[in-house]
Amino acid sequence: MDKLDFKNPSYNRETGEAAWSRLYFGSYPQTEVKDNELTAGIIQAGYNEDGDAVVDGIKYRRIEQGGAFRYFRWDKIQWRVLWNDGDTLFVISDKGLDCKLYDNTDDSVTWEASSLREWLANSFYNMAFDSREQKAILIHETETIYNYDDGDIINKTNDRIYIPSVEELRTSCYGFWDEKVYWEHKIDKKINRKMKPTSYAQACGVWVYDHNNDKKWYVAKPDNPNEGCCCWWTRSPCGDTKYGKRIKHTAKVTESGVIDKYEYGHLLHRSGNIVAVVPVMNLDLKTLTDILE
Repeated sequence: MDKLDFKNPSYNRETGEAAWSRLYFGSYPQTEVKDNELTAGIIQAGYNEDGDAVVDGIKYRRIEQGGAFRYFRWDKIQWRVLWNDGDTLFVISDKGLDCKLYDNTDDSVTWEASSLREWLANSFYNMAFDSREQKAILIHETETIYNYDDGDIINKTNDRIYIPSVEELRTSCYGFWDEKVYWEHKIDKKINRKMKPTSYAQACGVWVYDHNNDKKWYVAKPDNPNEGCCCWWTRSPCGDTKYGKRIKHTAKVTESGVIDKYEYGHLLHRSGNIVAVVPVMNLDLKTLTDILE
């Protein structure tokens, strides 16, 4: 496929599987550098206050854990093209890129007031994309639906970088199964919502399914297809908002691809400091073409 030939997803309703066009755009610390790849030049480089340094033209991020440093290489971010309307690309990150709380306070908040939205709009936007790339990222009017006993409320925000909604993750033209199955376990048509984190995101706290993890509440098997997958945020609220409460917890996608909208779910699924961030955004195709050519 030509690098500018961004096709819409090819979705198989019988199997629930999809094939997406891919785009490499922006960069972020992702791959851990260790063992023989960890050279003296990387270790002894002059790291700035953000923990970043450039060695032989390659950018690295250094973080301290347990009194020792770990090093991560900045790589191009891979995105799945969810939709191409001829003018705009709607894309989602192919991996969980970081680990962030939905909100940094104990207050009850919705998407528009969350610290995660602020982080994506500022810190992530400025870290991951250079000035030329930023020109291709469109401001999008984002709708988030809140369900109350007396009817639905739709809150609108203007976002460059955001996280997907439950509705978007149940849209077949984007490559996702579009119907709810009881517990979404009976038929494995949630496979395209399974997400793996980068090694950097995992180092920052993202919990990854591991059959050797003794914290699992059920007996895990070594051949479990969820191995290496993580939980990740949506901007949609969890089920408790239907009772009129605006609460901090939001719906998440679990390591099995299930959309978990209930606060009383498994503790590991609702502990915010172990949940991955999987951004989405809209790109101007003409500007993007000028950048990539």
